[in-house]
Amino acid sequence: MGESILVRKGGGVELTGNATTNVVFSGATFYSNNASNKLTGTFVFDGNAAVGNVETGKTFFATNGTKLTGTLVPATPSTIDGNDENRVSFISQTNAYGGSIISIAVNNGFIYAGGETNQRIQKFHEGNLVFNSSSNTYGGDILSLAINNGFVYVGGGTNRTVQKFHESNLAFVGNTASYQNTIWGLKINNGFIFVAGQGNFGLGRRIGKYHEGNLALSANAADFQSDIYSMHINNGFVYIGGAGLSGVNRSVGKYHEGNLALSANVPNIAGETVWSISTNNNFLYLGSSSVLQKYNEGNLTFVSNYTYGSTIFSHISSNGFLYVSGGRTFPSKIYESNLALLTNGIGSGTIRSSAINNGNIYIAGGSTVVQKLYTATPFTNSLNGQAYYLIPK
Repeated sequence: MGESILVRKGGGVELTGNATTNVVFSGATFYSNNASNKLTGTFVFDGNAAVGNVETGKTFFATNGTKLTGTLVPATPSTIDGNDENRVSFISQTNAYGGSIISIAVNNGFIYAGGETNQRIQKFHEGNLVFNSSSNTYGGDILSLAINNGFVYVGGGTNRTVQKFHESNLAFVGNTASYQNTIWGLKINNGFIFVAGQGNFGLGRRIGKYHEGNLALSANAADFQSDIYSMHINNGFVYIGGAGLSGVNRSVGKYHEGNLALSANVPNIAGETVWSISTNNNFLYLGSSSVLQKYNEGNLTFVSNYTYGSTIFSHISSNGFLYVSGGRTFPSKIYESNLALLTNGIGSGTIRSSAINNGNIYIAGGSTVVQKLYTATPFTNSLNGQAYYLIPK
């Protein structure tokens, strides 16, 4: 706190202290280097920590100067063995959207949600999940949503167009011509919008390609001959998944992104509808009515599968894991390498869409809210090489 030293010099008194007011307790008086100038301290303890915020055994001072000892027990490592559901644990959720949420996306610190009944884009802060703003109505149920270059694009039913909104304030920009039927798949890549959906023969059931800038039609693929519910783009190819109608031996089609010519088909997956598609590390993952299947992306040969036990509406990859969501109301976390189950997470209501960002997974669907879940990230112990997870308390 500083010091004041009394030194007798030539029969007089000289103060040689170096304390200043900001290092002396508030209200306490002292003399620094001038015996005729009494000073008053201004130092206060103004921290806001409580014992529960400080690690157990560590000491600190309260606002009144009392020395306290922390009681916080730090997160403890848990090995990857076992089935600890805290590895995909609930954090918080948004307010209700006003209907089932069918599609979500996360970008630039915000979550964007679209769905049924409400039929608008709603924007929430990613950090605290507080509502930010809402767009005008799409004019039908929003079934697909994508974000690119400062714009939000949505597609769906009734309206059957792709509508474009400013990402910042959700103001309407424009729309494409009608796709002619319900839009389920919507992706943006290389300056183009790709859509796909369901409908009558010759209407829908094909990939439509539009210019991202002016929303004008560029090209249409040939009829897929089945209703289309999912779409994914990677390495110059567009993948679409559908119903695999009786007598049509296909559930997934692979098309050249440039001219939309058919490259190959994945054979019908036991007659199941393909609701979600993703790729990672040269593998293609297909979520269907009950199983997640893994194929080599290049030649579309089958590798392995995981039985989820209900319709898989969404699956995403992160840090060597796949998060599989759908009719079971919670995400399953499985190893990407062998599709073995690690753990089941927490959720409520059928999950129609999911996204992952900053170590958190966001799920939405029949619960009418966006839920934020924590996903534990493994680290390796440098001494024994064992993988561990930090589990939040």
